[in-house]
Amino acid sequence: RMLWDLERYTHRGSTRGHVWTITGDSRALEIEDNSIDLVITSPPYCTRIDYVVSTKPELLLMGYGEDEVDGLRRENIGAPVIVDKSIVARPIWGSQCNELLKGVAQHQSKASRSYYLPLYLQYFRDAELSLREIERVLCPGGKAAIVVQSSYYKELEIPLGEIYVEMAQALGAHAEVGRREVVKQHMAHINTKSSEYARNKVYYEDVVYVEKPAA
Repeated sequence: RMLWDLERYTHRGSTRGHVWTITGDSRALEIEDNSIDLVITSPPYCTRIDYVVSTKPELLLMGYGEDEVDGLRRENIGAPVIVDKSIVARPIWGSQCNELLKGVAQHQSKASRSYYLPLYLQYFRDAELSLREIERVLCPGGKAAIVVQSSYYKELEIPLGEIYVEMAQALGAHAEVGRREVVKQHMAHINTKSSEYARNKVYYEDVVYVEKPAA
């Protein structure tokens, strides 16, 4: 029914203008350098949510096979699947990111160093690659708006918006948190075990503005 509604809506749309849809990997975009004026995106948050599994019914409806779904899960940024244990932290990720990774590595909780640390290293490696691609395809003076949300690892806050700002600045762009709102409804609020590490956790949704320097 959802696909049928979308098809009807599409057919009612105006034929003026030229619109196309492409699919691809945000870490390796098939888009020319300096060709995009504006990027609006919301990458996976650093929360270990398995987006591919949660949308599996929709993917199957769209024609994806089981093997394709599994492959997409391994390629998806932020998926709780470790595919590369060779990644090491990089200074370009910024001080807040590296302090977080150090805290995860030293945490006494089970599997903190063996599972969670490689998972976070993988996430931030992919975030850097995606930011590099955004910077590459933006025209000089082009802008990007990136919506992300903070989270926690045990009692350690993951200030994702500020981490993206530091990373984008290290890549040579102007970046800042242009808008911040407190998230009142969050999945972690119904997880009673999360309060064992830190009470009264506050979650933020940030809009990170990035601007590529003019030529």
